[in-house]
Amino acid sequence: GGFVRFYCELHKPAAPPPPPAPTIEQRRARAAAPKTERRTASPKPTPITDRPTRAMCPDCFVEVSAGGDCGMCGAQVV
Repeated sequence: GGFVRFYCELHKPAAPPPPPAPTIEQRRARAAAPKTERRTASPKPTPITDRPTRAMCPDCFVEVSAGGDCGMCGAQVV
């Protein structure tokens, strides 16, 4: 979040200088640093094909409640 300022050419502020490039010593130190330990993978979610099929309203194509009533049209689905 923030806002944008528009300047005329006369009052436009100077661009900040680019950050200095890392030296060779800094690059070598970063490469020689110990690697972080890998995290274990989280359990995979159940594939959609393995989930139980739900009752659907044949007119609205929405999932019906446990009582079998469609929330859109009120039809009773068996």
